[in-house]
Amino acid sequence: MEETNGMTYLQAAEQYYGDPETGDGGTMETATLSITKRGNQNQTDVKAGGTVSYEVSYQLFSAAYFDYGEQSRPLFDTYNDTKIVLHLPDGLIIDKDAEGTLQNVVSITEPQKGAPNDWIWN
Repeated sequence: MEETNGMTYLQAAEQYYGDPETGDGGTMETATLSITKRGNQNQTDVKAGGTVSYEVSYQLFSAAYFDYGEQSRPLFDTYNDTKIVLHLPDGLIIDKDAEGTLQNVVSITEPQKGAPNDWIWN
């Protein structure tokens, strides 16, 4: 645990997680995410109407601790409104109706027409 003695709550949060406006800095991650291709590992192209399957796995880490004076406590208690943003190449979509997919995903926000092909999972 890094020393937060004498820091404000915001200073400690920025030291651990970086500037919330720019994302710069920080010494800790809040999560890890991995994407693994399923099926034919050697397939490098996708034809119109074809399907490529991937498995997205993530792990949320517990919060860093902040020195409140008499005791140290976590900087946060829960992960509310956590989102995963997938930046897909143009022309690819997420098939929300594919069998066995999207387990533990509450909702998916599709990209707006003309916007980057970013899909948001909650």
